Amino acid sequence: MRPTLFRPIRALLAGLCLAALAAPAAAQPTRPIKIIVPSGAGSGPDSAVRLLASKMSTALGQPIVIDNKVGAGGVPALRAFQTQGDDHTLLMTITSTAAIAPATMKVLADVDFARDFEAVAGVNQTFVIFATAAGSEAKSLDDMIRMARERPGEVSVATPNVNSLANLAVRLLEQRAKVKFNIVPHARSPEALGAVASGQVAFHSDAIAVPMPLVRSGRLKVVAVLSPTRMPGLEAYPIGNDTLPGFDPVGRFGLVAPKGTPKAMIDAIAKAAVDAGKDPEIQAKLADLGSYPLPVGPAEFRDFLRQEADLWAKVMKEAGIEPQ
Repeated sequence: MRPTLFRPIRALLAGLCLAALAAPAAAQPTRPIKIIVPSGAGSGPDSAVRLLASKMSTALGQPIVIDNKVGAGGVPALRAFQTQGDDHTLLMTITSTAAIAPATMKVLADVDFARDFEAVAGVNQTFVIFATAAGSEAKSLDDMIRMARERPGEVSVATPNVNSLANLAVRLLEQRAKVKFNIVPHARSPEALGAVASGQVAFHSDAIAVPMPLVRSGRLKVVAVLSPTRMPGLEAYPIGNDTLPGFDPVGRFGLVAPKGTPKAMIDAIAKAAVDAGKDPEIQAKLADLGSYPLPVGPAEFRDFLRQEADLWAKVMKEAGIEPQ
């Protein structure tokens, strides 16, 4: 009787053991992870990813190596990633490289980040600020729009190069508000800042970190922060949404992996990145850089990549910007 009695139990235990053997173990990195960054050491994207990498390394049990590949449009970084990529190599994406460069550079015309790579996680985000000289009559985005309507094509706005988020944010404003500015791209941020601070140019558009030192010194004043809501440390300034609901172009930074990277590996890295982004100490350090955490996982970050590619492709088409 005993063999008959225990046969079902033995069968159940055997089945559980087989199931345990068949179930894939949670993948963890087995060697150092490389993150290729499309900007130089000490830049905003580089500093942000290094902050998260220090905490991610502890969680994953492996060192994280940052490999800076500098070049216009992020092409050198992308090509290095395409040739060196494996399941322990990641590429840091930026809105300007992932969503804008493929629409403005013929060499990247066939690249679709959401399609061609595996989205891993968001890292951080930053916002564009419109500023003007301290003595300017303009005090808000309403004033900026009004001036452009009164003098179509004459009100000047200094921006970074035409492939930048800050430049395209002005073009998006033109399209949403039905106005026309005189957009003046500059090769270097100090030149653009000097032009607006001296009154040679009416307005300035760039990422938060660029104009804020002159804002704090009283030489410039903020017309609008293009964030969805008022952000910590920027509560005193008006936001674009106050004037044009939904006018909040965001610069997002995140990580992608080569296509085919095991889901378990992606999930492990994503969890480490998201947990690091939620750390209050890291959030405070990011804020000092004019940046804010973006602790989102693969699905949400993939959606961001698609949305941004669609948005900026439409903006550039309407603006008549042709791929070079």
